[in-house]
Parts: sequence; structure tokens; C-alpha cells
Amino acid sequence: QQATNDCYRQSILTYKKGIDKSLTELMAMPGQTAQSKEAIERSQSTWEIQVQNTCRDFACFEYQFIGRLTQINRLKEQQGKNNASAQPIKADQCLAAWVHAYRQEEGEDAMVTADQSSEWEDWCRAGKLP
Repeated sequence: QQATNDCYRQSILTYKKGIDKSLTELMAMPGQTAQSKEAIERSQSTWEIQVQNTCRDFACFEYQFIGRLTQINRLKEQQGKNNASAQPIKADQCLAAWVHAYRQEEGEDAMVTADQSSEWEDWCRAGKLP
């Protein structure tokens, strides 16, 4: 029984990491407004409470985590399709937006390093905007 429980714990932790990663990616997708992010957070909180209140064994937790991960990934896919129809931002515009956001935060004279620029270019390729 202990080995079975340990296996479930490991599985649940893996799904939890997947949920956290997918939620982070969903929240960072272009087109997310403050309202949509708040709705996602509320949905996640409601789901967590519901799972805590209804599940009594590891199998239930695992089943719920699998379902939630699937649901979040579908939302990401749908959001990606919605954004695909929008006018794509050019790479140089995206990088300029990151530089502008950085300088707003750190001051107009803030120096941008090559490492920062490379990281922002990677983010731009991934579709992330400030």
C-alpha cells in the first residue's frame, strides 16, 4: 500500500508542476487582460477548493489533476488560435517594447545588456510581450 501511495504522490506532484507551468504560460500569452488573468486565477482557486473538499483518496486527486491540466492546455490552445488571427507583431517592435518597458521601470538611462536583449528576443519568438 505504501508503494502505491508513493507512486500516486509522485504522479500528483508531476501533474501539479504541469498545471503550474501551463497556468504560467496561459497567463503570459498575448491578449490576456487583467480581467482575463483574474478570471483564470479565480477559476484555479475554485478548482483547488473543490478538489480539496471532494477528493478522499489519491486516485481522485490524480484524476482531478489530469482533468485540470487538460482543461488548461485546451485554454492555451484556444488562446493561441485567437491570437493567430491577430496581426503579428514584428520582432524589432517586440524588442523595442521590452526595452521601453525596462526603461520605464529602471529609468530612461538604464543600460540594456546583450544578455537582456537576447533573452527578450527569445521571449518575442515565444510570443511574449511586456
